[in-house]
Amino acid sequence: MATETQWNALLQRHATITISACGRVITGDLYNLTDSQVILIVHNKDGLFEVIERSDIVDMSW
Repeated sequence: MATETQWNALLQRHATITISACGRVITGDLYNLTDSQVILIVHNKDGLFEVIERSDIVDMSW
């Protein structure tokens, strides 16, 4: 799992990351972070944004 420093570096670059959470795998550009959520821009999704609870994240790569 990413440290806060890594999260911040990824956010500054709006890096493309892949997150496994709640039995789903989501790939998108990191848009924003809160203490409890990760917000991705998912280009092939109708709603464009995917909000994921940080506590639900099982694995991630970037």
